[in-house]
Amino acid sequence: MAIVFYILWTNLSARIIAIESDTGSYIYSESDSADMIDRSVQGPDMGALNARLANLEALQKQNVDAIKSLSERLDRFEAAICRGDDCGRRMLIRETVLFALNDSTLSEQAKDRINRLMEGVKEGALISLRGQADALGDEIYNYLLSLRRAAAVKQYLDTLLAESGQTGDLLITIDGTGEALSGGSDESENPARRMVEILIFE
Repeated sequence: MAIVFYILWTNLSARIIAIESDTGSYIYSESDSADMIDRSVQGPDMGALNARLANLEALQKQNVDAIKSLSERLDRFEAAICRGDDCGRRMLIRETVLFALNDSTLSEQAKDRINRLMEGVKEGALISLRGQADALGDEIYNYLLSLRRAAAVKQYLDTLLAESGQTGDLLITIDGTGEALSGGSDESENPARRMVEILIFE
């Protein structure tokens, strides 16, 4: 009986391998351990690893280029931060374009005025766009409307600059003040307050 038990135990031990780890014992059959050995001998797919490495290197280069470009633009922007109307620069032009009630779409007349304003603008200039609204509606609505108006002017300027090849040569900032700062309640519906003020500095 003892001999039979010993033979059975020997056969069972030969077919089970216990691998100890920090979290306990994991039992693998003999065939499982053979598969593990085969995989370790074969090693990783070097072709796939090289392709992955090449992709990572390409992404790294793109990130470096993007960071460099952003850093240069931030340096230029910091040099042009406004404190008051002069921004440390001489103001060349102060003009306005008007909008319809509750609207942020540029009219053809407004586009023509912007076209004329941009004819003499030189590279490196700073353009500050300040959207405004009348006193109709609540404060949040008017603020968002003033921002949309300023953004509409900037979008049109971006199109003009792209067509003229000046992309990136000018600094353009936008701001929304909500309701115009001047005037009383009797002027709440004054069309002159539905505007974007365009300030151009040398």
